Amino acid sequence: MNYDTMEAGREMDALVAEKVMGWKAWEETRGEYTHVVWQRPGDREPWYGSRDWQRHVGRYRPLVKYDPRRHIERGLSPFSTDISAAWKVVEKMGNFKLLRTDITRDHWFCEFNGGWGAYAPSAPLAICRAALKSKEGT
Repeated sequence: MNYDTMEAGREMDALVAEKVMGWKAWEETRGEYTHVVWQRPGDREPWYGSRDWQRHVGRYRPLVKYDPRRHIERGLSPFSTDISAAWKVVEKMGNFKLLRTDITRDHWFCEFNGGWGAYAPSAPLAICRAALKSKEGT
């Protein structure tokens, strides 16, 4: 996947949550609606939040592909558009550089682990692109 051309938004946020932050996405069916519930490392499975959890466990299954046009989601941080959420990615990844630059048409550059870098028009998007590239080694 070419992260250098991917735009900020819920699809990018979902990729960062899963591939960088280690969150697990669960698809929950409620009648004709499909919800996506995000489980962070150390959290219990989402059905345990119900008082009658044994009855609700069958509504959940691991999410195969996130589609922001099809799913109603809750719990996903806006990593690619909010600097405070993107900073959690920086804390998770560690060793980084973040520069504001006017050399190219993009204004921000982020690099992780001395090699995987990305340009973007905003700092949060540059952080997300670089983190995804670093995790996949692309």
